This record gives sequence, C-alpha cells and structure tokens, in this order.
Amino acid sequence: TVATYTGTSGSGAFIWGAELKAASFPASYTPTTSAAVTQTADSTTITSSNFTGIHSATAGTLYAEFNLLSVTGTRPIISLDDNTANERIELYASGTDLKFRVIDGGVTQCDITLGTIAANTFYKVAVAWSANDFAGCLSGGTVQTDTSGTLPTVDRMRVGSDQAGNYQNGHQKRTARFL
Repeated sequence: TVATYTGTSGSGAFIWGAELKAASFPASYTPTTSAAVTQTADSTTITSSNFTGIHSATAGTLYAEFNLLSVTGTRPIISLDDNTANERIELYASGTDLKFRVIDGGVTQCDITLGTIAANTFYKVAVAWSANDFAGCLSGGTVQTDTSGTLPTVDRMRVGSDQAGNYQNGHQKRTARFL
C-alpha cells in the first residue's frame, strides 16, 4: 500500500511492521529482530484432514492463474504427491513448456505439454484426471488429452513448490482444486 503523509513542523509518524526490500516485486512480510534474515520462497502445503477434505482418489481438477519471473529449469505451479517422486500429479513449467504429468508407482502415466509460456505473463490453466482420462488446457487453447493411465496415491497438495525442493518463482492470482 502506498500512503502519503505531509505532516506539520514538529510532528511525526509511527510506523509498525514496515519493511523495505531490494526486489523487483512484493514479497510476504518477514519479521526480523537484530539480525538479518534471508527470505524463503513463499509456498503452501495442505496435508492431513485439510487435504482429504478436498481430494478424491478417483478424479479431480486443478485450476491456476499464475506467472513466472523466469522460464528456466523446473518451476512447479501445483503438485499433489506423497512426499516422494513416485506418486505425483503435477502442473509445472519445464523451461518454456507448461507440463501436466501424472506418476504412479514411479512410472509416468501421463506427460502432456499444454503449451508454451513466457516470463512475466499471466496464464490461466486447468487440468483434469481420472483413470485412463487426462486433459489440460492453457489459456483457452487446444485441449490436450491422454487416454491411458492409472492414478497415484497422494496425501498432500503443494502450491508453488514440489517434493524435490523446486519453487515457482512467480505469482499465483488464483488456485482451485475441484473434486
């Protein structure tokens, strides 16, 4: 938030929680005391009953509005997993390719390239799955499908990160999980 305060001679302002960062974009509040702190990546992980309340083992849909500040390396947007690489449903960028991948028992069941993305551009994407039925669409483009594959057993949803320690390095305007 930007505020202006002109003030008068001899007056002042008390500001609590203000933070100045040398960055090209806003970041979450990082409380400090007398020592400098390095900000970690912002990400969310949903587990336990919070996850089981929004998850079906037989079908689902993910929706995200996001951007990336860089289109290099692996940039996870949303990942459902069991904290291993063997059971995953993931939406991620691999360089400039936006990918939807499902892995069950360590075997890739679905690996769809949804389209090409660029840095600093917001996109809308939806992916859906059930056994032998996988689909995804990037920003109203052509729906990409795969009609063969099983589903993994997952116990958490991560927004902006994955089990391998990769981070999105961008922004999420909206994220939704539909049963």
